[in-house]
Amino acid sequence: MYFLKPVLVLLLGLAAAACGGGGGYGGSSPPPPAPPPPPAAPVANAGPDTTVQELTLVTLSGSATDANGDAISYSWVQTGGSTVTLSDADTATASFTAPDVTEGNPEVLTFELTASDPGNLTGSDDVEITVEDPPSLTTTYCHGGFNKLLIHNDNGLETYEVVLEPLGSTALPATGSRNGNNLLLQATSGDFTLDYDVTISSDEATVTAAIDVSFGGSNFVLNEYGTLGDCATFDLVNQAVPQLATADFTDVATYIEDISLFRSAAGHDYSDSFESCRSMKHYFSPKLEERLNNNVPVFAPFAGTIVLLNTEWEGFVDDGVTDQRVFIRSESNPAVLTVLFHIDLMSNDLVVGSSVSSGQQLGYARMVSDGSASHDFDIGAQINTTAGVRYVSYFELIEANIFSGYSSFGTNRTDFIITEAERDADPLTCDGETFTSFGSLWSWIFGEFS
Repeated sequence: MYFLKPVLVLLLGLAAAACGGGGGYGGSSPPPPAPPPPPAAPVANAGPDTTVQELTLVTLSGSATDANGDAISYSWVQTGGSTVTLSDADTATASFTAPDVTEGNPEVLTFELTASDPGNLTGSDDVEITVEDPPSLTTTYCHGGFNKLLIHNDNGLETYEVVLEPLGSTALPATGSRNGNNLLLQATSGDFTLDYDVTISSDEATVTAAIDVSFGGSNFVLNEYGTLGDCATFDLVNQAVPQLATADFTDVATYIEDISLFRSAAGHDYSDSFESCRSMKHYFSPKLEERLNNNVPVFAPFAGTIVLLNTEWEGFVDDGVTDQRVFIRSESNPAVLTVLFHIDLMSNDLVVGSSVSSGQQLGYARMVSDGSASHDFDIGAQINTTAGVRYVSYFELIEANIFSGYSSFGTNRTDFIITEAERDADPLTCDGETFTSFGSLWSWIFGEFS
């Protein structure tokens, strides 16, 4: 039996080894759970700095994160700039209306977003909102004799100005109303009251305007046509008057016996803003037997567009045809226009906006009114320069081959023009448009006053 004792001891040791580490008898305990993170404040984000336009609705878009996953509450406050009213200031997304600011002087508004958790831990962030008034958009129409309509749009708010060149080149504020593409405006300049009835075309490329001009006890209506954009200009300082008249405006050889000089004392004062008290146009006097209506033809001297019509018969209801003053803007150089006075148009088909070709007959000189025959009818020419509108002689505009038809009146263009220096040295005097003295210079080529 002696040999069994060691075997028994071995088996008992193996059995003890097999039971070790099983049910906690003598083994290690599991690790305790990780402790919760320490309380942490929310991290706020007020959003990026941005630039907005005045009077627009602005949204402040904030956010926040919380390491503890706690619920977050928000609070917006304004910390700088003109005071505005915040809506939904207790949410992540607040809003306000940007204040009105001065054009060219933007204003910075600052806001602070605070994010809070239930433990009253907070985090904050700032944002800057720059409010600006962008330059207003101006739409310009050039109409009639280099007159202008200016429509200013400042964030949807329209204001208006007008320029009526005979009253000066300064823009006049105009008040009124707009209904679709129709504008009813009023402006004043000294003793003049201007009432505008403007229609803008559906594509906004052109306008037509009836301008009722009142002063003292008189009034007349200018019917005008215009195009989008500022009035074209021509550099008369460095360039000669363009000879763009390719047709004569009347049949000189058949009908005309005398012509007045540019800057003469014929007729009445007709001067631009650079000179005064002189007749800066030409009167054409038909032969005595030709002074009839529907007789002396009048033609367009160049291709262009009729941009102004109005009757010259005082007290006469304008029928759009009789005794019209006709402005034609040149097609080849829109800084140049010609003015035809006292014309009976061929028909009502010729209206403002009508295109005419060079040499096209427009009508006849109006020679008889109220049973009395007139001595003459007249023509003027204007060039819009960067310094303003200058009146020039019709004889400076006509091509050489057209001027050759005047050889019986003069051999040089200067024969038809009194220079500015000559007129200044022999001045005239005026009462309004009426000459009260006539100087010593000759006013007509031949002096035929019959």
